[in-house]
Amino acid sequence: MRDSSFSKGIGLAIAAAVFWGSMGVCAQYLFQQCSFTPLDLVSMRLVLAGLILLIMERVVFGRNIISPLRNAKTTVGILVAGLLILVSQLTFMLSVAASNAGTAAIVLTLVPLICARWLSLTKSVL
Repeated sequence: MRDSSFSKGIGLAIAAAVFWGSMGVCAQYLFQQCSFTPLDLVSMRLVLAGLILLIMERVVFGRNIISPLRNAKTTVGILVAGLLILVSQLTFMLSVAASNAGTAAIVLTLVPLICARWLSLTKSVL
């Protein structure tokens, strides 16, 4: 019999795949039918996700959400990570708006391969 945490992990992985797969289709609908812009959608997504994560961190886990910001190195890391998330989300949503959800998903999936190829060319690795 399988462990309950294993089953929970499988369920969460399936849910993540469904949510990730439906994200582009929902975005395409909002762009075409509801006159959203990619910047509108990305802004709302990131602000709401950030608020949800901060509330969960405080309420569910009981952690202080301000204390990490007291360390300059941690603060810079948080800002850089946030900026990279913003750029990646905006790039994906712009590609959905310019083409369609399927094409954007394929391009997004190819990013690690493109990065690996770039590193192999610039670092003389592989």
